[in-house]
Amino acid sequence: MITFSGLGFFYVFCIYLGGFFLVNKILDFYSPDFKMQPILIFAIHVVLTLINYLLAKHLNRNEVKHTVYDVRLEKFVLSVGIVFGALILLMARAYS
Repeated sequence: MITFSGLGFFYVFCIYLGGFFLVNKILDFYSPDFKMQPILIFAIHVVLTLINYLLAKHLNRNEVKHTVYDVRLEKFVLSVGIVFGALILLMARAYS
C-alpha cells in the first residue's frame, strides 16, 4: 500500500497518465517512424515529469502537505522520473 498525505499524488498520477493518453491519441494520426517512437516517448516523459515537478513544488510552496512514503512529493516525482527515464532509454536502445 502506498502511504501518502494530501491529494498531490493523485494529481501527479492523473497528469502523467492523462498526458500519455492524449499524446498517444495525437500520435495515432501522425504515425511516426518505428525508431522515432522511443525518442518521442522520452521527450514526452521529460515534459510531463517537469510539469509534475512544478506542480508538486507549487503544492508544497508554503509547508509540506503532500508527501509519498514521508518524502516530499517533488523529490518523489524526480526520483520516479529518473527511474522511468532510464527504463525508456533502455527500451530505445533495445529497439535500435
